[in-house]
Amino acid sequence: MARGRKRGCPVTIKNWVIEIFDVSADEWVRIYGLTSMNRTVSGDTGDGSSDIDTWEEPYITKRSGDLTLEGEYMEDEVTGERDRGQDLLNWYATSAGCENDASLRMTDPYGHIMVGDFVVTSAKDDWDNEEATCSWDLEQVGECEFPPYVHVTGLTLEDPAKPGQAITELQMQVGDPARLVRVKFQPANASNQRFRVYNSRQAFARITDVTDAVVTVVPVSEGETVMKFSSVNQARVASLKVRVTA
Repeated sequence: MARGRKRGCPVTIKNWVIEIFDVSADEWVRIYGLTSMNRTVSGDTGDGSSDIDTWEEPYITKRSGDLTLEGEYMEDEVTGERDRGQDLLNWYATSAGCENDASLRMTDPYGHIMVGDFVVTSAKDDWDNEEATCSWDLEQVGECEFPPYVHVTGLTLEDPAKPGQAITELQMQVGDPARLVRVKFQPANASNQRFRVYNSRQAFARITDVTDAVVTVVPVSEGETVMKFSSVNQARVASLKVRVTA
């Protein structure tokens, strides 16, 4: 896993993307609210070879390790239900046998990915300074995988209501409802899909919310501004002209 500093600031868990695989939905689910992560490697076997278990299924025993995740209790803003990623961790912690063998995907701030199987051994909810906190203990099962790094080749913007149609300009009026703009990376499986946004004149239009791939644009006053979206290394840039009329 990469170590270092991001733009002069220490890299923290907030710069990572931690996901857990939902078998029933066949998709990766991001775990929100995490505040710290501690992973330790316990050791290696003598030769790191494949062993055969009782059922003659090959598995790698090269390394074993422990993982601890801590965070704040999170709820979905729309449904009021607990964060789906946290809920999945709790489900695995209360399952027995092979049912508590969860797959986690961890992406560092630079887009490098590690995928591994972990047994969720415990889950705990607590209160810290009148704030709800939670933690999970996991044990690594077998060897982790490191998928190849896929570089970004392009960056485009689109209206989420019209997928596949690139946009370069927005026409808005003062008092109009907010507009959503989706940031699309090429290829779709690019490893690092984080982006930065630069707004030249916030007096005319502002970005009020940024999620994983969507930003919210709100008109402020009559005028024109140019918003620039760039990949983290600024190698790929897409511009959006926002024209606001009275």
